[in-house]
Amino acid sequence: FGGVASANGEVGAGAAALDGSPRALPLPEGVRNMVRELTSLCRGTPSWAVCDHLRDKFQWISCDDAQSRSISFLRFGERPADTLLVACNFSDEAKSLRLGCPSSGNWRVILNSADIRYGGEENDEIDELFAAESKECNSFPLSLRLNIPAYSVLVLTPESA
Repeated sequence: FGGVASANGEVGAGAAALDGSPRALPLPEGVRNMVRELTSLCRGTPSWAVCDHLRDKFQWISCDDAQSRSISFLRFGERPADTLLVACNFSDEAKSLRLGCPSSGNWRVILNSADIRYGGEENDEIDELFAAESKECNSFPLSLRLNIPAYSVLVLTPESA
């Protein structure tokens, strides 16, 4: 690794471009946009932070799907409307996954890390609605069929609760 000094004090060839301070490197615009939007979402839903440390406000949907290289979980707020469903795709391919969900109705994508605004290549998933179906999955009586871009995270919330 070019940024690590060797035992005799020499610095690797790639270190010349680094000044040693992470703050010296500007964040890409997409990362700044995502941080700004996440901050806005969190400020708009204070119960996410209030409940963050409570064990009963977290539930795995799927944490062992090695074949699809994905995980998914729920974060619950103080109200059912504050529920978050988070689906992560660690694969280099887009995935269509069926995931269990805790309530009926429509679920809205409030964040898609593959969105163009964040430096990705997707532009049609944000605000997309997914309808809960009466198909059992992951020990839930209801489920959603989600299209998750490669190397990305979708965050959804119930449209109405």
